[in-house]
Amino acid sequence: MPTIESRLEYASKYAALGWPVLPLHWITERGICSCGKTDCRSAGKHPLLQKGLLDAATDTKTLNAWFNKWPRANIGIRTGAASGIFVLDVDPRHGGDDALEQLKSELGAIPDDVVQVTGSGGSHICFRYAGPECRSTTNFYPGIDLRGDGGFIVVEPSNHVAGGDYFWDGSSPLDGAKLPELPRNLLAKLRDKKHAVKHPAENAKLLPVIEVKKIRAALAFISDFDSRDQWRTIGMALHSTGAGDQAFGLWGEWSQQSDKFNLADQRRVWNSFKPGGGVSLATLFGIARGNGYSPPEVTRQPEPPLSVYEAEAAQIETSIPAQSNKSKRKPNAAPSGNTEQFQRFVFLKNHNRIFDTVTRNELSRDGFDGAFLHVFPDHKPSAIFLKNQATIKVDGLIYLPGETDNPVHRDGAVLWNIWRDPCVSLPDEATHEDVEQWLEHLAYLYPNLTEQDHILNWMASTLQRPQCKINHALLIAGTSRVGKDMLLNPLRYGLGSANVCEPPAGELKESFTDYLHHSKLVIFQEIQTFEGLNLENKLKPMLAAPPDMLRVRLFGRGFYETPNIVQAIFMSNYKDALHISEGDGRYFAVWTDAVPRPKEYYNDLARWLDGGGNGLVVRWLLDRDLSDFNPKQPAPLTRFKSELIGTSKSPLKHQIEDMIAAGDYPFNVDCVRSIDVAKAMRDKYSAKSVGVVMAELGCLPMMCKRSTGKREKVALFAVRDVEEWRQQSAIKWLDEYDARRD
Repeated sequence: MPTIESRLEYASKYAALGWPVLPLHWITERGICSCGKTDCRSAGKHPLLQKGLLDAATDTKTLNAWFNKWPRANIGIRTGAASGIFVLDVDPRHGGDDALEQLKSELGAIPDDVVQVTGSGGSHICFRYAGPECRSTTNFYPGIDLRGDGGFIVVEPSNHVAGGDYFWDGSSPLDGAKLPELPRNLLAKLRDKKHAVKHPAENAKLLPVIEVKKIRAALAFISDFDSRDQWRTIGMALHSTGAGDQAFGLWGEWSQQSDKFNLADQRRVWNSFKPGGGVSLATLFGIARGNGYSPPEVTRQPEPPLSVYEAEAAQIETSIPAQSNKSKRKPNAAPSGNTEQFQRFVFLKNHNRIFDTVTRNELSRDGFDGAFLHVFPDHKPSAIFLKNQATIKVDGLIYLPGETDNPVHRDGAVLWNIWRDPCVSLPDEATHEDVEQWLEHLAYLYPNLTEQDHILNWMASTLQRPQCKINHALLIAGTSRVGKDMLLNPLRYGLGSANVCEPPAGELKESFTDYLHHSKLVIFQEIQTFEGLNLENKLKPMLAAPPDMLRVRLFGRGFYETPNIVQAIFMSNYKDALHISEGDGRYFAVWTDAVPRPKEYYNDLARWLDGGGNGLVVRWLLDRDLSDFNPKQPAPLTRFKSELIGTSKSPLKHQIEDMIAAGDYPFNVDCVRSIDVAKAMRDKYSAKSVGVVMAELGCLPMMCKRSTGKREKVALFAVRDVEEWRQQSAIKWLDEYDARRD
């Protein structure tokens, strides 16, 4: 089958199968729904037409009108009797894969001849419509919905807010694949209508407050809540505590950070957990330790009250009647429970979410309800929170280091400042001798005194002036296992872990910039060349101001703007770590050829830093004289940066530079044509690419038109004596080119 390119062609193919087509909103380049709502709950999935399903059509005229008007529209197909399609919609994130295995064990094999992979990694298992029992139903099993009468599915080549595209896996109906019959056992299950799985109520025991604090602190280090396996493991670990709704609330508060969070599905998966299985609370703490979790240092200020469950025991005893004595409450009855614990939350109008000022997580209303249902069993906790006159409602978030007042009023908007005081313990003073061990490590890595001085000034400015933007980043590179990363430990300590983000370098390839969220310092580890100029252009707004405001794009939560005060450090073991263009002042780059020292050296340095050295270095940097340091100046040129600029040039640029310098044909004359250069390179590069590079090298372009019966366009470039050529007319350029070529 020939490649199909446009959405209209796809829609026409589906219509030819007799499948009514429905144009849907799509995901824009900004990563949001084309309806414009940053908090759209059906991003890229809801109809563009007023009547929705009733407007689905198969006639060519209608399809042409729709997809000429919305050429990027996603494509929906009406299911049920209208198309003859019935679909099992399996969502692994909500336990769909496990539920499918359970379904197969109960009913036998389920044909997967025609399957579509969804944009979020789920699947549509398609069958022939088998009668009125094939109705659309949500939560047929945990993570499995049914799409039949009254429903539709999104199909290839539509895009998804998670970043993926829909596609047919293997046999495609567009290639003639036939839908299989619905298995008899599954049809009988639909007719039975008794597929709902019920579980006995749990006899819950409350966790001690100190244990809840430890769990919350550990969960803060486990960020991969989109991994189905890890999501289930964390749930099973909390379930093993026997703490019932209290443990479920902790699981919900953590996992709701995913845009796929669904309270009803989470409850069903929770109810499917069985005691035992080898997963316990120790498993959770083990995963957290693997991600850097350790008990807080005793010298640090203790974490703020961390759990919505701190007063839980008292609330349950005084506010919630025992189950056996509980009477039905009228809908308009006053809610039981203490709303004082809501004081840690504010409502974000721009994201339509509830912001936890302690953890800095954004909760959906379902997530908030899941955390507090045990406190307010007869009312929606989110409704109580939003109706409470004491609830603070803000327009959005902002990051203002050093400012402690909240909320913040800026340009008519009410904002919540998400900067957090590092709360570190520092000595009153520190001398050069006090920090000599750390300074010796710096000198061992980078013996050049000028480079040392600039690194120290950069760090000191970051600590002394957190509201100020330094208009360049640090690139700290060199041989591996020499302790480059340990050099930054005092900076991490002085800013506080809550204000430092250390994402993997791969996140730079993503369109989302969560790593800029509540960060003064972003440290990218293991940087090596990828995406070249594209990456360089993407980083520019983050590395220097202007722009004065930085646009932060959160996964599944839209955008917000915050002052551009973030600093970046890139760590690398590679000499081609970054693509840096000539004249770019946004990087201070240093390289070390140091060789690893004995293990005892690094152990001693680590013990000194953790034993009070970090505080000494921070105090010493805070007292450093910065009168000669201008944070707005471009970064000084280093030897390593000069090497990077050289290696950043493309092979084409190197080759053209060499040909010009040697006077090789066609550069044996001063006026050349880009197509002649391309031919001299045996058409390895296009004339357009050659022209772009020549312009970058300072050659003067001139587009001329020659009357040859078809108005031929000639792209010429002046290679030498550029200013003289600038004064000449286009006719003169053509005459000189023809004469010199001859």
